[in-house]
Amino acid sequence: RLAGDDRLPERVLHGPAAAARLAQDGEARADLLHAIRWHTLGSPDWGRLGQALYMADFLEPGRPFAVEDRAFLASVVPSDFAGVFRQVVRMRIEWTVREGKSLFPETVALWNHVR
Repeated sequence: RLAGDDRLPERVLHGPAAAARLAQDGEARADLLHAIRWHTLGSPDWGRLGQALYMADFLEPGRPFAVEDRAFLASVVPSDFAGVFRQVVRMRIEWTVREGKSLFPETVALWNHVR
C-alpha cells in the first residue's frame, strides 16, 4: 500500500502506484499525475486530460459489458466530449450502486461537479 491510500481497495491502487512511480522517475506534469492517480475513482479537479483518461478506461473496446452502448459513446466523444464524460460518470456510478459497492467521496464529488 502507498502512504495515504489506506482507505482504497486493492483494485484501484494501480492508479496511485503508477503516478507515484512516474513522479519518482521525474515526471513533473501535475495534471498528468493527477489524471493517472485518480483515473479509477474520478476527480472533480480534472481538466480535459483526466476526463479523457477516465473515459478511455471505461470505453476501452475489450471490456465485456454494455458493448453497444460503450461503442456508441466512444463514437460520439469527438462531437460531445462533455456529454459523453457526464454519461460515463453516470454509468460507472450506476454500476457501482447496482453491485452494492461503496461510492468513494472523489466519485461523488465528480458527479456533483458534472451533473
